[in-house]
Amino acid sequence: MSTFSERAGVTPPRTIVQVESLDDATRTALWNSYLGVISKLEQMGSYGEYAERFRRHVWSSLLEQPLDEFTIHRLTAALKARHQTGTWASVLDVVEFIAQNAGDSSGVSSAYIAWVTDDFERYVVGYRILNDQVVPVSAPAEVAAIEDALASAGSNARTHLRRAVELLGSRDKPQYAKVVSESISAVEATVAELTGDNTLSSGLRKLQGKGVPAHGALIDGWTKLYGYTSDAAGIRHALVRPEDADEPLAVYFLVASSAFVNYLLKHA
Repeated sequence: MSTFSERAGVTPPRTIVQVESLDDATRTALWNSYLGVISKLEQMGSYGEYAERFRRHVWSSLLEQPLDEFTIHRLTAALKARHQTGTWASVLDVVEFIAQNAGDSSGVSSAYIAWVTDDFERYVVGYRILNDQVVPVSAPAEVAAIEDALASAGSNARTHLRRAVELLGSRDKPQYAKVVSESISAVEATVAELTGDNTLSSGLRKLQGKGVPAHGALIDGWTKLYGYTSDAAGIRHALVRPEDADEPLAVYFLVASSAFVNYLLKHA
């Protein structure tokens, strides 16, 4: 949400998406969200036991420090320094770790993810948390499509989508070609579930017979996309050149495949 000064034209609104950087305001917001997690954990149980356990886990597993050297002061200082001056990727490592480990059964992880999502939206950060992974997807419609597919797809398709999200979120060794492969495999798995045909190109032609209102042009389009990823030099054969599968292509296939999975399931 824009501020009054931005709407009044006094302060220029943020327009540049932060991708390989995080400004000071964003870093402060993410640090405050971490403090919110600690506050919620300290309210659980007796004597702050949940917060203590979580802090020790962060110290030993994320920061990889010896437990006999743990103190709350040292942990707080180290984490705050990382938020303030660490690389943008190291800050997102913290975000991802907290999302995965703060405890969803207690609702803490869910609350943290909601806070971070607000931070990312407010400060125009080009990432979101999907399936507990920080991934380079930010448009609300794209996020919704992936989340819906992860929630409703069959087990095989869901496995492929989760793997695609995981690979897309790997900032150290991005494997964009494999994101494309896993994404199209999720479509193939969904079509197989609906038609019994394990080959996407032929399974697509059987959708109408199963009551799915799939226009011929739509079927032709997905048949061609499948062909693009499956021919002799295709991505699924791992022969594609790295420069042919970049992040925008990977995001496109993940979002488009998720949306098509949703379409198929809603009309089946």
